[in-house]
Amino acid sequence: METYSLADQQFESREYTKGLDELKKRRATGEETCDLLWRMCRFCHELSTTLSGEQRSKVLVEGRDYGMKAMELDPSCFLAAKWAAIMFALVVDQL
Repeated sequence: METYSLADQQFESREYTKGLDELKKRRATGEETCDLLWRMCRFCHELSTTLSGEQRSKVLVEGRDYGMKAMELDPSCFLAAKWAAIMFALVVDQL
């Protein structure tokens, strides 16, 4: 089982861009788990609070997509559902 202690530490340290980039690297190597994707979604949420306009919209949609994929992989995962719902609502608010 993969551990996410570094990513979780980066999140707690508010290193949102760095943390998201690290998780993207893991995904690029073929990792595609619910735990990876809901964390990516969560990083996108926090990163979006530091952005505006088109950049913010792009990150929100990216995060929503991660969250939805996480839920698809494990529909019983509470954290995937939580972050997917948050991001989905924020994307709808952008319309």
